[in-house]
Amino acid sequence: MDKYTLYTTAEECSEVSQNIMKVLRFGLHTVSPVDKISNKTKLEEEIGQLQYCLHRMTRELQLDNIVIQDSYDKKLTTWAKWKEYYDR
Repeated sequence: MDKYTLYTTAEECSEVSQNIMKVLRFGLHTVSPVDKISNKTKLEEEIGQLQYCLHRMTRELQLDNIVIQDSYDKKLTTWAKWKEYYDR
């Protein structure tokens, strides 16, 4: 098992989470005064990096894509149910 892949994947998860919080706090289209990049662009970049890491981790750890797809499909069905509580 390549620990670098796990560390990097965990780090990318954190960076996506951090960028989501910036979108919630400052808005999707707000541009950083420091680097002149919008929150939308930063989030897109971090999601792309996370997707790469997830794909690589899945391959390296020989994770079962059927189990992963099953969980994805289950989330599709539970998403609306739990979202109702948020919308109250």
